[in-house]
Amino acid sequence: MDSYNSSSDQKPAPNSTEGARKILLVGDVSKAFLDVGNIAHQRYEFCSNMLDAIDAASKKDFAGIGVVMAGIPTKLSSSLRTLRDKSNAKIILLAQMYEEPIAMRLVGPAGNGTNAADDYLICPVQMDSFYKSFITTEKNNTRQINLSGPVDAAIEQKIKHLEKLATEDDLTSRKNRR
Repeated sequence: MDSYNSSSDQKPAPNSTEGARKILLVGDVSKAFLDVGNIAHQRYEFCSNMLDAIDAASKKDFAGIGVVMAGIPTKLSSSLRTLRDKSNAKIILLAQMYEEPIAMRLVGPAGNGTNAADDYLICPVQMDSFYKSFITTEKNNTRQINLSGPVDAAIEQKIKHLEKLATEDDLTSRKNRR
């Protein structure tokens, strides 16, 4: 993903989002977004690792920070706390379904009452919906994210199938204890 490492050396194309603050994305964005080919570089800045993200967050004011959990080392909690110390931006974890328990733990309050991240989303998501959710929450000063953008029919069908697998036994078709 070398082409996505940083957009700081590229000039953003003029459009309606020119005055808006950017969102910092950390990690391999191809694992988190459905339409990664449609990335608008004027909306996002990219860092391939947490060290670069911490450095960028300490130098710039971002509207939000999205952290792709897939491929991030095990010290994610301490890295997120350092990122939070360096920036006032809202931190959203972009997690795969199997990473949800870890994301839930990171969003919940720690022993000192602060959380490592503000919220998490289960991937894949649409880039435009993700961006609009940050801009909307920034204007309204709310802490909730609404990603009610268009969902592909195939993805919706897979979600329904996974929900059925999680609540119903395959062999007997009875409700399970999960």
